[in-house]
Amino acid sequence: MERVDYDVAILDLSDDSDEAVARRRGWIGAVLRGFRDPRPDDELVTRWVDHYRTDRVICRGAWLPEGEFGAGPMPVATYASLDKTLNAGHELLPLRMVTDVTTSATHRRRGLLTRLIEDDLADAVAAGVPVAALTASEATIYGRWGFGPATFNQTMELDASPGFALRSFTDPGRVELLEPAEAWPHVKRVFDTFHTQQRGSVEWPAPYEDIHTGAYDFNDRSPNAKIRAAVHLGGDGSVDGFVLFTPGENGSTKVAEMVALTPAAQLALWSFLADTDHVKTVTFNLAHPTTRSSGRWPTSAGSRSRASRTSCGSGSSTSSAPSPPDPGAPTTTSSWASTTRRATRPGPSRSRPRTGGPAWPAPTEPPSWCSPRRRWARSTSAGSP
Repeated sequence: MERVDYDVAILDLSDDSDEAVARRRGWIGAVLRGFRDPRPDDELVTRWVDHYRTDRVICRGAWLPEGEFGAGPMPVATYASLDKTLNAGHELLPLRMVTDVTTSATHRRRGLLTRLIEDDLADAVAAGVPVAALTASEATIYGRWGFGPATFNQTMELDASPGFALRSFTDPGRVELLEPAEAWPHVKRVFDTFHTQQRGSVEWPAPYEDIHTGAYDFNDRSPNAKIRAAVHLGGDGSVDGFVLFTPGENGSTKVAEMVALTPAAQLALWSFLADTDHVKTVTFNLAHPTTRSSGRWPTSAGSRSRASRTSCGSGSSTSSAPSPPDPGAPTTTSSWASTTRRATRPGPSRSRPRTGGPAWPAPTEPPSWCSPRRRWARSTSAGSP
């Protein structure tokens, strides 16, 4: 195998020179190529860069050296990371979130992923960030750096055809439909409160505003005119829950996001979805049942629902980073000691909230950024590192 002296560098997102702009576009193109997606258009590049600037994302890459056949603005390996917070139960901890990891199929087994990830984890240690997290299509290769399964999610499908009904419950408030852009300030405020109360919650990155307001769909590369929003107002008139959903064919409704701060708000939102005209099924891929037993809901006799429990993204992982690995020593799992905990309760996918949080089994969906539908929060090895 011919040895190549790769140009390993970090993109300067503040540099708007022609060369820097071309390299940024090439980097984004390489990420999309790694995930078998179409080439980027101008609007995608603009939104991608704006979001990454807002989140202060570090974009690393490996380029062929100048003069090498195939050299240009597109790298042969990509890696990105940003710092947000993780609710660890006792407090919010700094979290290094890893995303956009790709290696070109023609440059496998050259140590590129090893170089990029170890540089980043060493930086996290130096910055005092104790935990890293990622989702991966080939999760097992990250074990050498201490990553392991961290969270699980459930897919809940509710049969809302005639015969469905919730058992009687008291709702001191009401549900109101809003346009997604109008709902966004309330959605963000509810999630921020949820994030401070729910162990395992991960702070939202910047693209969520575009996604949840329908301003832009990163999969379709256009505004999302289908998404709808509803909020729940508590007895005092304040918003204490929300649901973002998309009506589908054959009476189906797909929930994109739902968070409620009280059991009454959560039940009211589910009742709203199920009681809407022409709705036959309601599906939520990040479901958080209100009871501790999976699939057991406060429904009347004859009502039907079903749930399945899966690993998020087939490889949602976290790792602690107590110290950087010795460059002269072989990299082993013990170099980055894992601090993950698997939820063992049969219903919700995460542990119950910390002291001071809701006394009921609060919303427990795994971090939304690790959902497979979040195109900008993912990694693929494209082969061995």
